[in-house]
Amino acid sequence: MTESRASLPGRIAAFFAGGVILLVATAVSLGFVLLAPLGIWVMHRIRRARGRPVSLFDRWIGAMTGTTVAMLLVTIAVLAKIPADVWREVRQSADSASAEAQKQPPPAWLRHVVPAASQPAMQTRQPMAVSTIAIVWGIGFGIGIAGAIVGSVGWVGTTLLIFCVSGEWVRAPPLVDPGVV
Repeated sequence: MTESRASLPGRIAAFFAGGVILLVATAVSLGFVLLAPLGIWVMHRIRRARGRPVSLFDRWIGAMTGTTVAMLLVTIAVLAKIPADVWREVRQSADSASAEAQKQPPPAWLRHVVPAASQPAMQTRQPMAVSTIAIVWGIGFGIGIAGAIVGSVGWVGTTLLIFCVSGEWVRAPPLVDPGVV
């Protein structure tokens, strides 16, 4: 069963929709969304080199990987340029804010629901390694989420542009080889 190629108006609409999505996302994501097509291309090359078909899911993973890796590299470069004095000041500010928060009594509703909450909390100081691991984990998690969102938007725009050029939607590969059945 063969499908005919898309009509010219449909391809033009896909071109404008994909272009608008990528242009708007470029401004919002500081250009990271433009690495989604590169990730899709790399994934396409890898899958074809292994003799496997390229599915929409593969392209989506490629788009998210491209943007996430780029965001990670830029974040590492920016964090490496921050002086140690600034990190020390951030740590001191966080410690003083935490100490101030512990001095405040809990809200009345919390004391009513959990009477033990009215007892003063133990004053413990975290080791530097724990704080560092928490910061790195939080930054990594944030980059992963942002990369997934930006990569998904880039995947949508790129998929529309691929449709514009090829005139066909990329179909998922069949589960069973049609020649075997």
